[in-house]
Amino acid sequence: MEKCWGMQDVEWMHVTTRQNSGGLILTWKEGVFIMSNAIAMPRWLCVIGEIQEIQKVCAVCLVYAPNSHQERLTMWDQQGNQLKCPFCTAQKETLSHILMSYPVSWTIWCIIARIWIKCYQCLETLDSILKNG
Repeated sequence: MEKCWGMQDVEWMHVTTRQNSGGLILTWKEGVFIMSNAIAMPRWLCVIGEIQEIQKVCAVCLVYAPNSHQERLTMWDQQGNQLKCPFCTAQKETLSHILMSYPVSWTIWCIIARIWIKCYQCLETLDSILKNG
C-alpha cells in the first residue's frame, strides 16, 4: 500500500474479491483518521473512527452493489439484518435509532434537508423566470 500511495503513513482495510469484483479497499492517512471499529462483509466495508482535526466520530462505508435491481434489494435486506448501529454497536441499525439516538446525525440530516429545499426553491424560481421571460 505504501508504494501505491507514495507515503508510509497509510492505513487500510479491504474486503476480498467476490465473483467478478476486484474487492473493496478503503485507505486513510494515519493520524488524520483513527479507526475504532470496522465492519466487513461480502460487498460491504465500513470503517468507524475519529477525524482527529475536528474530533468527531464518523463512519465511512463502501458498498459494491449488484447491477440488478432485485439483487440489490436482496443484498440490502441481507446486509441490513446483520448490521448493528455503528455508534453503539448494541442495537440493530435502523433509521429511527440513528436519527433519534444521535443528535449529530439528526443535525446533519436537517442541514441536508434545508439545502435540498433551498435548491428546489431556487430551481422553481429559475424555471418560472425562464418560462415567463
